[in-house]
Amino acid sequence: MNALLTDSPAAQQSDDVNCTAGQFIKVPRFEVEASAGNGSEVPSEAGTQAYAFNRKWLDKRGLKPNTLSVISVRGDSMEPDLNDGDLVLIDLANTDLADGKIYAVQYSGNLFVKRVQYIPGDTVRLVSRNAQYAPIEIKTPEADGVRVVGRVVASMHEW
Repeated sequence: MNALLTDSPAAQQSDDVNCTAGQFIKVPRFEVEASAGNGSEVPSEAGTQAYAFNRKWLDKRGLKPNTLSVISVRGDSMEPDLNDGDLVLIDLANTDLADGKIYAVQYSGNLFVKRVQYIPGDTVRLVSRNAQYAPIEIKTPEADGVRVVGRVVASMHEW
């Protein structure tokens, strides 16, 4: 399992990976694609690149550089919010599900980017923005092997 999807120390990015360059912070990009569709397999290895973010922008949002990662979105299930090929900034420390927010979630060996809805009775629904995709309902998420990777806090889209 790669560093992004494990609880190993590598998943808690160290300051030497997130080096500073003046007013910018480098955030690693993992070569992991989260499915905005029917799920994408979790690769066993992940290489990294880095994206620079303005330190003030991160501070204003309360984001800590050593808990951030950038990953790609694949598929059209989250359109128009997230498009195929978009990059998303994930806060790996923000794993407590909040109703209505978008998360990277590992479930049944697949990695998804979906909006979360709570349903009374310990059920979580992973919802696509695109109505052509049915929601995924998960009863007792902890028991069903759901792992919240982190909350999507920003996206990057090329026009």
